[in-house]
Amino acid sequence: MRKPYTILVVRTGKEALAFSVWPQVVPLLLLLGALTAGVVFYPQAQRQEHERARTRSLEEQALQLQEHLTSLEAQVQSLRQRAGVAHPKALAKPQASGSSVPSDSAQRLQSAQVRLVALATDFTQQVRPELEKVLAEEAARPWGLPLRKMNRLSSHFGGRRNPLGAGYEEHNGLDLSSALGTPVYATAPGLVVEAGWAAGYGNRVVVNHGYGFYTLYGHLSKIYVQTGRSIARDHLLGAVGSTGRSTGSHLHYTIFHHGQAVNPMAYMPPLPLAE
Repeated sequence: MRKPYTILVVRTGKEALAFSVWPQVVPLLLLLGALTAGVVFYPQAQRQEHERARTRSLEEQALQLQEHLTSLEAQVQSLRQRAGVAHPKALAKPQASGSSVPSDSAQRLQSAQVRLVALATDFTQQVRPELEKVLAEEAARPWGLPLRKMNRLSSHFGGRRNPLGAGYEEHNGLDLSSALGTPVYATAPGLVVEAGWAAGYGNRVVVNHGYGFYTLYGHLSKIYVQTGRSIARDHLLGAVGSTGRSTGSHLHYTIFHHGQAVNPMAYMPPLPLAE
């Protein structure tokens, strides 16, 4: 019969432990030890794999967020240029965080957070107020033809031969030849400030569009608005005629900006040259 094994456990600073184990029991102890190690180490391996998967997911999210932010920054920069706002100063690099996420992912996420906050602040405090002003001015700016039907451009802006006498004269608008009674429309929203007879222009309507813009519609046969009336773009103002200093049925159209007559052709699609 085999003798039992004696197992001695040495402990630092303490008395050693000794116990006997029969040979037949040793395989069972080894199996029990292996099973115990499996129970301990398998969950640990699972946790490590879970952390690696979580890290990969965070890295992907951080990269995607940075790509979206880059696109958003480009769009805000485009709006900034349209609003005439100078580019903000470069942002300071974010400081390292104490996150348990690996440094690359942590820095990407923190950088994205800093960029997002700065972008939101910049857009809210600088870009949006100026952009709203620009959009309001654009909405008030005259654009397009005041006629839906036109025969031709009979007289351009600037110097021209006097149609009623000798010599040359300055013409402060465009003469748009059209049939008598053709509807005349406002080229921008605004307030009617004059509606009636004026020397040279005959029946005419003047609209204040704000931001220094005024438009004048002259030689009308009929006027359909009154002074003080707020109107929208494309509002019906009157009808083409030949009242005042005129040689035929046409609309005289002038744009004033800050008191100076400007070439209306800069505020409409291209037109055929005057004959």
